[in-house]
Amino acid sequence: MAVTFDDDVKKIFAPYRACMLRITITTPDGAFALDLGDYDSVKTLNEHITVAIHGYEEDRLSAHPMPPGGTALPDEDIKTWDDWVAGGMIKSKPLAV
Repeated sequence: MAVTFDDDVKKIFAPYRACMLRITITTPDGAFALDLGDYDSVKTLNEHITVAIHGYEEDRLSAHPMPPGGTALPDEDIKTWDDWVAGGMIKSKPLAV
């Protein structure tokens, strides 16, 4: 079954959404607020988010690991994120007909 933003990824980030809204990330395409509850924001900033959520790993330390506070996301949440990115960053499951 495909991992989707609406069903799988959004709930991982829900506890961190408010504090992360204060963060702005600058890319070649402009500056973006890090809204972890917004599909377009997360998709646009997925490379930065990937670096940050893997930032607690010894071989991938980041200056700004996510979530803030010194504790990594659970391994299953990181795997869900990685599967979502690898699967094409699908927003939601198709509506049943």
